[in-house]
Amino acid sequence: MKFCIVGWCGHTQYIVDGLKKLPDFELAGVASGEEGRSGQYILDRCKARGIPGEPKLYDNWITMLDEVKPEVISADGPYHLHGLECLEAAKRGIHVFSEKPISLKLDELEAIGKACAETGAKIVSMVGIRYDAAFWTAHKLVREGRIGKIKVVHTQKSYKLGTRPEFYKSRELYGGTIPWVGSHAIDWILWFTGSEFESVTAFHDSNDNFGYGSMEIAGECLFRLKNGVIATASIDYLRPSTAPTHGDDRIRCAGTKGVIEVMGGKVHLITADGDEYIEPVNPPQSLFEDFIGGLRGLNPLPATTEETIALTKACLLARESADKHATEYFK
Repeated sequence: MKFCIVGWCGHTQYIVDGLKKLPDFELAGVASGEEGRSGQYILDRCKARGIPGEPKLYDNWITMLDEVKPEVISADGPYHLHGLECLEAAKRGIHVFSEKPISLKLDELEAIGKACAETGAKIVSMVGIRYDAAFWTAHKLVREGRIGKIKVVHTQKSYKLGTRPEFYKSRELYGGTIPWVGSHAIDWILWFTGSEFESVTAFHDSNDNFGYGSMEIAGECLFRLKNGVIATASIDYLRPSTAPTHGDDRIRCAGTKGVIEVMGGKVHLITADGDEYIEPVNPPQSLFEDFIGGLRGLNPLPATTEETIALTKACLLARESADKHATEYFK
């Protein structure tokens, strides 16, 4: 299986360990995905991390797709180009492990879905927190029915702001805090409930954002799901610099038989049988390994193309709701 890397602007580290473990998997080419920027930095990072192979460096990533004809690529160029990278790969029948969200435009997202349907290309976004031990364990307990039928879900993504690249100041290039940060929290809602979205009412605010232009410093999303679940996502860059970790990721699911919470890497379960902390268990493989294994028919895909598109649409409609100060409905 030939593999190419397009850009390393986000969570491409998810592929690093997988590339070392996967048999018959060749890193054949790399490109920055950015006009005027060499992809040499990607080669350097691959070498520093011990990724095997001698990939060819390309100035143009589309040329790389046409010459190498890889079975799989990672799409992790500049945020506003994820959609184009996914679309061009999908049109060629190339599977994609993409940074999230996979597009910043609804019409482009629709085109990606059509291309995948026509060629059979599979796309999964880098929803790596699903593979965090605490979230993985909590999800397993919910699927086992430990809290009964889910009625309410609350999720939280709180980050330190730190120093962000200049493009974060531009909505066109950054895409918005709900799609970038909130995509994880919105993905957990999808993943834990297994339901489609019905509507979203969202808010975001760029005031007091420490000089970062149009970047939203905080946001809140309220979702109604088709199975009746009410879900929220709280998103911000307000975690103090003195906090012990970069992010504070949380989920709380309340069901007809109990409540489960993930906070601070711990899993807290309360049911009629008692109140207990469950020891988190690591998943057997990484997200990237499961994606490649799924393509090879060795295990289920970690997420379907349809789920990936649904997540992206939810992020973009939530952003639209916040922009328009109006509820958006899913068709």
